[in-house]
Amino acid sequence: MNTAPNALARIALYVAQDPEAVLALSIADLARNTATGSASIVRFCRTLGLSGFREFKIALSGEIERRKLSGELAERATSEAVDTAPRIAILSSALQNSISASARGFDDLQISGFANRIRAARRVELFGTGPSSVCADILAMRLICLGFPAHCSGSATVSHALARGLGSLSLA
Repeated sequence: MNTAPNALARIALYVAQDPEAVLALSIADLARNTATGSASIVRFCRTLGLSGFREFKIALSGEIERRKLSGELAERATSEAVDTAPRIAILSSALQNSISASARGFDDLQISGFANRIRAARRVELFGTGPSSVCADILAMRLICLGFPAHCSGSATVSHALARGLGSLSLA
């Protein structure tokens, strides 16, 4: 921090002092609390190799969860014998913490509305590219297993053709 410009140093110090509080702040709030501007906040994020404040908050949240996880694992290891291999325990806890962090951001009303739309749909088409295609495939399989008319195509051309054929009782 000694070589960073004053504004960036103030931001870094503020984040280091209370990273969890930063997660609840908007870019304007963080700028006000650090006596900097929004542009300085964005510059700080880009200095860290991130595209912007949103990506910074996601990375910060992940780092906070990792620190909590490593603390929990150290506590478990010293207080009781771990039945599983340490690497598996670390992976398991990391996945559980990631799922918990995602669940905290869910909106029950939106999820209920989405579930109702799936139930009412005559046809459900799932689309995804890159890593999202794997998620679309998994969701399609789960919906099919539950008896819903779901389909997922790995082909962009087929997906485009399917999307053109969707009606008002379809869901994509």
